[in-house]
Amino acid sequence: MKNTGIFLLVLLISSCVNNQTKEAQRNENVTIRALEPLEVDLISQLNIDSATVQFLLSYTDSTLIPFDKAQLQSGAVLFADYIVAERFLTEARDKLRKLQLIPMYIEYPLPGQPVKIGIIKAVDQFGALEKVGTMAYNEVPQRYISTKKLIDLIKEWDKRSKLILIGADDEWIRFKFGQERNDLDEIAQVIAKLCPEQLGYHGTVNDLKRYFEAKRIIEFEWH
Repeated sequence: MKNTGIFLLVLLISSCVNNQTKEAQRNENVTIRALEPLEVDLISQLNIDSATVQFLLSYTDSTLIPFDKAQLQSGAVLFADYIVAERFLTEARDKLRKLQLIPMYIEYPLPGQPVKIGIIKAVDQFGALEKVGTMAYNEVPQRYISTKKLIDLIKEWDKRSKLILIGADDEWIRFKFGQERNDLDEIAQVIAKLCPEQLGYHGTVNDLKRYFEAKRIIEFEWH
């Protein structure tokens, strides 16, 4: 009986090692297609090493293009399937952050459709959000708030409990959070004032709070 247990343990360890070896071989054998001239220039200006390029291209067949809201060196854009994009943002965030590259949606993600992901050159997620910007000040002039003021507001919430930037564009910003928050009532009230459209989607401020709680996100929308 004892020998049988040892034998099974050896088999389990051997299986784990083989699986890890196969995964490593798969990663090593990823073939990078020939890069377009624009991609070569973009990668050079963003100072992305070949290993990171391989990592990025393993998630997409699309061409890397410059982030179109600012200068070339501000970032790159790629397209991916929704499910792949969700996995990419989870797996890439820590790896790219060390290179001062912030991955995020830069177009509202819709399940079942290709989504647009920005790889933004910035010190942190707030620097990336500043580069992407919003049109909140145009959409609601009577409740004028600049991107900078929005960032200052979100930074205060982030100090209380960590927020992770998921995406942003002219008309929306989305952050997610992990642990329970005890300030969602306050956050929902602030967002309802800045984005009254949200109440049209969700109902009352309390409904908006429950939506944030259930999805573990904080979201601004202007339309």
